[in-house]
Amino acid sequence: MLAQFGSAKAWPVYMFFGNDSKYRRCKPSNKLGEHVAFLEKLPDSFKDFYLDASGKDRIDPALLTHCERELFHAQWRLLLDDEFIEAYQHGIVVDCPDGHYQEKIVVASIRNLGRCPCPRCLIPLEEVHLMGQVKDMQNRDKKKRVDDEKRRQLIADARKRIYLDRVPVTSVKVNRLLQNRSLVPTRNAFSERLSPFGFDFHQMVVVDILHEVDGGVWKYVFVQLLRLLEAVQSGQVNELDRRYRLVPTFGVDTIRRFRNNISEMKQLAARDFEDMLQCAIPVFEELMPAPHNRRIMRMLFSFVHWQALAKLRLHTSHTLTLLEKWTRILGDDVREFESKTCGEIATKELAREFQARQRREAKAEEKKKKAAGTHASTPASGQNESHSADVGGANQGKGKGKAVIVDEPERTPQAGPSSSRLYPVDIGGRDASKEGQPSESADGGAKPPPPTAKDLRRYKTLNLKTSKWHSFGDVAKHIKLFGTTDSYSTQLPELYHKFSKRRYKRTNKKRIALQLARIHMRQNRIAKIRRRLFPNPREEGFPEEELDESHFIGKSQNRPVPLRSFARGEADGTQDPAYRNFVWKLRRHLYPRVIQTLLQEATAAQANRPSPSLTRSIEKLTALKEDADKNGESVDNNACHVLFQPERIYAHGRFVKNFTTYDLRRGQDVINPKTSRRNIMCLRDRSSTLFENDGDSDTFSSGGRFHYARVLGVYHANIIYNGPGSLDLRPRRFEFLWVRWYEHCGEGSWDSKQLDRLRFTPLTEAEFDSDTIGFLAPEYVLRGCHIIPRFAKGKVYGKGSRIRGASNRIGDDGDYNEYYVNRFVDRDMVMRFHWGLGVGHLYSHGDAPEKNEEWPESPLQTAHELLPEMSHHQPPETDSDLAEGDSDLLGRPIGDGYDPTLDVDESDDSTDSEVDPEFKLEDREALEWEVEGMEPGEEGDELHRDILDEGWVRAESESGGSSLEGSDGEDGVDSLANAR
Repeated sequence: MLAQFGSAKAWPVYMFFGNDSKYRRCKPSNKLGEHVAFLEKLPDSFKDFYLDASGKDRIDPALLTHCERELFHAQWRLLLDDEFIEAYQHGIVVDCPDGHYQEKIVVASIRNLGRCPCPRCLIPLEEVHLMGQVKDMQNRDKKKRVDDEKRRQLIADARKRIYLDRVPVTSVKVNRLLQNRSLVPTRNAFSERLSPFGFDFHQMVVVDILHEVDGGVWKYVFVQLLRLLEAVQSGQVNELDRRYRLVPTFGVDTIRRFRNNISEMKQLAARDFEDMLQCAIPVFEELMPAPHNRRIMRMLFSFVHWQALAKLRLHTSHTLTLLEKWTRILGDDVREFESKTCGEIATKELAREFQARQRREAKAEEKKKKAAGTHASTPASGQNESHSADVGGANQGKGKGKAVIVDEPERTPQAGPSSSRLYPVDIGGRDASKEGQPSESADGGAKPPPPTAKDLRRYKTLNLKTSKWHSFGDVAKHIKLFGTTDSYSTQLPELYHKFSKRRYKRTNKKRIALQLARIHMRQNRIAKIRRRLFPNPREEGFPEEELDESHFIGKSQNRPVPLRSFARGEADGTQDPAYRNFVWKLRRHLYPRVIQTLLQEATAAQANRPSPSLTRSIEKLTALKEDADKNGESVDNNACHVLFQPERIYAHGRFVKNFTTYDLRRGQDVINPKTSRRNIMCLRDRSSTLFENDGDSDTFSSGGRFHYARVLGVYHANIIYNGPGSLDLRPRRFEFLWVRWYEHCGEGSWDSKQLDRLRFTPLTEAEFDSDTIGFLAPEYVLRGCHIIPRFAKGKVYGKGSRIRGASNRIGDDGDYNEYYVNRFVDRDMVMRFHWGLGVGHLYSHGDAPEKNEEWPESPLQTAHELLPEMSHHQPPETDSDLAEGDSDLLGRPIGDGYDPTLDVDESDDSTDSEVDPEFKLEDREALEWEVEGMEPGEEGDELHRDILDEGWVRAESESGGSSLEGSDGEDGVDSLANAR
């Protein structure tokens, strides 16, 4: 649709070159796609032409559909002309555009929701719900559709009976030929033009994750979950909405705020349904009684995990094996949910579904009256007739997924296994135990009250006999054949539709396709002239210094914090618990880092200009470092030599962490202590038993390898060291994070289908001197993480509780009893929990169990043995880098040679220096992303570049330099402007 109000439509055909990088091709701002054609549909005047030519008073809808198919393939015959065939024959590979189910069935020349609904195989509709089973996966290969001579002969025979014998399109003679394969009597343009070269057009119809998963099966599973909540207890839907609103955001647009009531499903795009799925496990927990709750939790875990694997941008043989495995698991879990939970609880239409059905019935009744004539009488039981007619035809739609939900006739729960419940179920506002009994009145003759709107709702349940559910089983095979799903997702054409909508505003609303084509050609010519005059600076890439930094904290000192402010109230016992021993802990944290930095400086100076004094300093500093690694008392005794100049630290608003994603792209997280985006993750101590390969694959895939913390503040300090081994009294800058550590209270795993659980240690008197609150060097941070409260367990200080939190600074009043680590927040996070399978996660390659299982002859190496050999990174001589023997996150010694900055791959010499446009940016931009400051075909003087996950914009102009230079202002990174 080109207009929000009106009937103006366009059916564009886009062309993309497959040898363009998908990371550039999937960004609409690069405009690497070309509008090659606008397909036409039958005009409204065609009906007049047919009625005049045939002498009939109406046109058969089946015949109209047949003509639409004929027109579609006639236009493709024009596109696949002799010149194209010549180019195709000599090696040019063409990726044909994908579409919704309606476009797919037109391309594949099959019937809409026929006996064999899949455009790729001949599995009947009665068996498509068996997706994932071994027999189903085998039948996909045995019964796959083939463009052979037999199929073409069937089409030819059917067309002969229609055009020569004058048999109707829907006649028995035609159906007898085509019905078994759900074919239609249309000559396929792709078959005619390309079959001589061995091309099978059935392979073009690939899986569409956007419409078949996010906006397809998951959408209708979610609707069924809403029906279940209403059937059990209507108030649970309100609790669901409340929980979704409390889910914290992540990134700029990775997980957005759920502001509206999710249950109303108003103005939701596919990206919104994806967010809902990724956050569904904590939200739905314990809203349903046992055993349904456990069944739903396992089904949601399998669904979101399968979706993450299906959307990976980089696959290996290991990840494809995982995808095939979880396809079978997902099929079993969803079928169990459909047969047991949905089979035991009778569910009815939602209010919005009931109202939509009433509108459809009214519209159909009005259309029927017009067709029959104004003299036709309306039946007295029109409402009941409409009701009955809708039951049998609810599966008929226009390809928008209506087949997923089926209508069932009004029924009363029968006695037996299907109706025996452990709890009462509210059905239509009446007690289920009294359903079907006659109503009683005082005089025995009073009529029952008229049915309410809720009583008129029909029973509806989840139906898995659909082509969308069946397509899940083809994802792994299509990835092997055509590459990752983001390369052929329909999301990219959806993003390109906005260009046509913008151009439509510049037309006079007549002959729209012609005007759109002219505007497009005009803009291309102007853009070509502009590129000649002003070469695009985006091709120059990023400055090298930006890629070398593992993190970024502002350089300004506009927000000083005196150290004495942390000791306020210490004398009279009114000090905030968060500030207890703040300065002493900070000195203890900084002492090993200061010694390490001085040792690096002395070693570098000795190499350039040897001197006896430097030799003595190196010996002394080496002894202090070894002593600090072995003896914590040494740190306590010497920490007093760490001086703050001038007795203050400096606060910053944000901490920007750079990291390498699983697919070797540049990732970035912005941590802001004042927002919900304040949680971080880092590796656990190497000495932990969880890092030992004990043969348990569950241990390797669990989240026990990571520490999690909430950032309370971002600071830097100018430190002077005047103790033994001091080189000079020059202040040196050290950056640090003030954090509150989470405590593990339950390790999740892939096999148990559970998320990792965390909790905060209460700030009681007994915990003042513990490591609950501490400091962390920024280079130890792997990336930001998404931590969701476990709503089912409630808050520590619940509503009405007389006990309140101990710290105003931390605000522990809002602490929950437990939290979940959302390992499904994006694809990079999923691969971090699949230990060793992320290509860009170098720290996990050494002890990856999957690798050792496949190549048993390879000796097992621990991470700290393998990491130095896997990277060309040489740590610069700065205070931010740690060498062997330094302390770990909590001040304990770590293994020799460990360098946490190896997570950032700085040895990538790829010519494509453009950063990853956010892990899910192609998903998030769908249907709504706008190119800022640029009209279609125009490129302004100020060029904007999308920077990864956090969506901040770096602007460059001819007169201005890099926006990362200079002062960062009050927040520390004002040079990083928030985008959109």
